[in-house]
Amino acid sequence: MGLCFSQESQSPTIDFDRDIRPILSDYCFKCHGPDDKQLQAGLRLDLQSSIFSPSESGSTAVVPGNPQQSELLRRITSKDSHERMPPTEEGKVLSAAQIRALTKWIEQGADWDNHWAFERIVQPPVPVRNLANGKVHNAIDAFVLQKLESVGLSQAPPESRARLLRRVSLDLTGLPPSIEDVDNFLNDNSPEAYERVVDRLLASQHFGERLAVPWLDLARYGDTSGYHNDSLRDMWLWRNWLISAFNRTCRLMHSPESNSPEI
Repeated sequence: MGLCFSQESQSPTIDFDRDIRPILSDYCFKCHGPDDKQLQAGLRLDLQSSIFSPSESGSTAVVPGNPQQSELLRRITSKDSHERMPPTEEGKVLSAAQIRALTKWIEQGADWDNHWAFERIVQPPVPVRNLANGKVHNAIDAFVLQKLESVGLSQAPPESRARLLRRVSLDLTGLPPSIEDVDNFLNDNSPEAYERVVDRLLASQHFGERLAVPWLDLARYGDTSGYHNDSLRDMWLWRNWLISAFNRTCRLMHSPESNSPEI
């Protein structure tokens, strides 16, 4: 679990969907989840109506704001191997950080969120302060910088233009820039210099080749069956179609005449 407890004072709020649901899913749902055949004590920790209500034993798994009365915490911290959860035979042991997360969640009122896939998409407010002071220039970086600052980190210094060009070229085409490309970029002092580089790379035939590589690997692409005495297989037709599809879609996405590209 990647929790926010290494610096609790800076990020003390527990998020149920991020910090708590994965713990319950990994350690508890086998016996207290949606599988009726495995269900123990009639307790389902995947349902809000069950986790906050008395179980068959009369105890309540989670009492919001009251860790001492929460049976879940008593069980996961019990010294008695017959009571402690998860059961010893499962071979799963909660870490100290996970127990702290569950405790803090209950202390903070045990807020419950539905699975993110069933929540309405909400546009988060952009941290405009970082945009206003010129530290970043787009909304995504504003969110990244806000997170960095919340854990006491700062931005890395700007990269050199030559190395920046090399990185974006390798990322978009899988190929390093030519000497001519480097010279042109270094000599272009306009504010749109980088955007022009990106547009050029996206328009390159090599862009589609770069994006096609993972697809080809997953499909175990090969022009033969892999033996020295194989006859050829005309798989290159699909490879070329795939590369062309990526490049054609990219061109359509950047075309002002089309807002809904189709292949």
